[in-house]
Amino acid sequence: MTKYSTQFKIKIVQEYLQGGISQDKLCKKYGMADKTVAQHWINLVREHGFESLVIKHTKKRYSVKFKLQVLNYCQTHDLSVEKVAAHFGLNKSLVSLWYGKYQKEGIAGLQPKVKGRTVKAMKRHTTSNKERVTKDKQYQQEIEKLKAKVAYQKMEIDILKKLHALRQQEEKNKQQ
Repeated sequence: MTKYSTQFKIKIVQEYLQGGISQDKLCKKYGMADKTVAQHWINLVREHGFESLVIKHTKKRYSVKFKLQVLNYCQTHDLSVEKVAAHFGLNKSLVSLWYGKYQKEGIAGLQPKVKGRTVKAMKRHTTSNKERVTKDKQYQQEIEKLKAKVAYQKMEIDILKKLHALRQQEEKNKQQ
């Protein structure tokens, strides 16, 4: 269950976009404690239209590649998590979660967690398990790991290039 209905969100955004009232006053008028929520709705509407405010009850799974694209976009365009989330139509807390996991664990933090019983708890059918995992699947898994590693290294290179450019700019400014 969500805290605010779709109709309420649309009402808030429409009232703000029509002008004449600030976000602070709007939030006070409707008893909203956090004005960043209203700002998020406004950014979503500006980026994707009013359809983006419709409540979706789907648990979508995002690939590691997509998560890296979102984080890379955040860094290369020097935007806030809020604006990046609005750009991709995601929840800002989800992007923040990905960013935190990436900072702590790297790409491994973005990998989906394994659910269910552990292998030790399950009965071992060694012959049938070996038959199921084909060479192609193993190669595909290895390719995905290598692609993720390459994407991570490209992101690191971009960051280092930016850092180098900033240092050169600072040295230029000191010389002048």
